[in-house]
Amino acid sequence: MSQSPVEQIKEKLSIVDVVSTYIKLEKAGLYMRARCPFHNEKTPSFVVSPNRNTYHCFGCNRGGDIFSFVQEIEGEDFRTVLGKLALRAGVVLTNDFVKEDAPKKRLYALMEEAKKFFEVQLYQDTAVKEYLVGRGLVEGTIRNFHLGYIQNNKDVLFEYLKRKGYTKEEMEKVGLLGVNERGTYDRFRGRIMFPLSDTEGKIVGFTGRIFKDTGDIAKYLNSPETVLYSKSKVLYGYDKAKRSMMQENVCVAVEGQLDLLLSHQVGVVNTVAVSGTALTNDHLLLIKRFAETIVFAFDGDSAGFKAGHRATELALALGFDVKLCLLPEGIDPADYIVKYGGDAWKEQIKNAPHLIDFYLTTLQAGGKDIREFRKEVSKVIIPLLAKIPNLIEQSHFLSRIAYETQLPETVLHQELAKVALVTKIDTQNKEERISQTKEDHIIRKLMGIFMWMKDDITLLPYKEQFETYTKVGYTLYEETYGDALKEQMIFEAESTYSGADIHTIIQELLLLFIEEQKIKDLEQIKVALHHAELSQDEIQIKEALEKYQKTKEEVEQLKTQYK
Repeated sequence: MSQSPVEQIKEKLSIVDVVSTYIKLEKAGLYMRARCPFHNEKTPSFVVSPNRNTYHCFGCNRGGDIFSFVQEIEGEDFRTVLGKLALRAGVVLTNDFVKEDAPKKRLYALMEEAKKFFEVQLYQDTAVKEYLVGRGLVEGTIRNFHLGYIQNNKDVLFEYLKRKGYTKEEMEKVGLLGVNERGTYDRFRGRIMFPLSDTEGKIVGFTGRIFKDTGDIAKYLNSPETVLYSKSKVLYGYDKAKRSMMQENVCVAVEGQLDLLLSHQVGVVNTVAVSGTALTNDHLLLIKRFAETIVFAFDGDSAGFKAGHRATELALALGFDVKLCLLPEGIDPADYIVKYGGDAWKEQIKNAPHLIDFYLTTLQAGGKDIREFRKEVSKVIIPLLAKIPNLIEQSHFLSRIAYETQLPETVLHQELAKVALVTKIDTQNKEERISQTKEDHIIRKLMGIFMWMKDDITLLPYKEQFETYTKVGYTLYEETYGDALKEQMIFEAESTYSGADIHTIIQELLLLFIEEQKIKDLEQIKVALHHAELSQDEIQIKEALEKYQKTKEEVEQLKTQYK
């Protein structure tokens, strides 16, 4: 029997091959580990099993194979992902699949054709080329990033693409045409064109910068949301920056296309640009696949300061080590690189201060008196400080703030405590919810081990103890789990306990389960004792106290057996 396309692809592409193109994996015994790309975490709980060709995150419980991983991380359907991985693996798909996927392939081809058209137009217009060179760009950068131009003409692109066999509907679908009461027209006219790519480098949209600025139309124009382009999930230059981001473990985030182009040109390749849109959580999650530190290098003006502040809060919430580049007033990264050179720019990035130091410097530079400065610190910096999870780092910055504001650290601690109160309550509630389901977690771990090592007859006595303690048959538990959940539980057990003394692990888990039962018994005894005291029944009070003391001793004895 011939293999299916899915089987052929899995045979040629390992889970490590695929996942490592999106996130940085580290060896951990028989497995590979990483910070999960699907949820915010500081401690790696995302595990890849090369032997099983699967992945699983113990934090958010996502798991599966290469197809589900790419579907999840790219937000695409199975058919699209199958096509991508088939191309990568060199597997030829059936005609039925090619026919069904043809419409979307045509749209990507259309965008590629538009990009080529813009490039040709640029080299036919000397003034545009001279402008870009005047802004500091060299020929290699212009060609590498496929910069282009479109004339200020109603339908020059439309007519070109129509001759290439594309329909008006297709052009509208990818955002190249606009529609008004007078009909259709080229959305981009008289603009320098910057192609926007997805994570794999395929063109999904464009940003157009007006060439001759008359002040009566928008300076920058982005593609609208389309079937190919989602502005909250696309970062300009990301496809070219991700490998360098992984190597450096640092991402430099700038605002505009020219900022990025000049940064790449001088060797800071780990740079991405938000390209005129607000930075989103999705953007930051893309960055976090490859880097733990982010350096924001936004324009040195009030707008850049505000954008940096908003982005900082989002990045802190996702666990980044956040730094901010302190540019001179009124200068953006592109102008800075042209004026001071690539080495100066690299030094700026290398010496970028932590966000707390940045805001202290910036707020002090505003010429405020000490009272106003303290108020600004309380308003701007303390809330940011509360988001930093590392207490030692918090303490370091509190000392610095105390010195700059001439306030006692105790006062600053009180302010910080106020801001952190809600977070503290949320954390306590979460811990309480976890403790209420501890028995379920223990049972799940035990069942995972038993299913993983189902052929090991030495575990039969433990299964009998399991049935005795839980008062539910092992078989009944196994039958309640679906195939997907079973697979997940087995994966958890294998990746967690591979190489460990399984007998000791099971004994400890069983003792933990008994302890939880005893703790529940203690709570019930407390209730009975309370009722006995209310009724002043001396006999019941005595019995409850004796039972409570006995159960408490049993709990303590259990603890000594596994701690």
